[in-house]
Amino acid sequence: PPSFPEMLLMLRTEEGLLSLTE
Repeated sequence: PPSFPEMLLMLRTEEGLLSLTE
């Protein structure tokens, strides 16, 4: 499974992409 920092990075990346598409 991904490490905790990697999970946080993926979450932040998803949030960033969502904010870009809005």
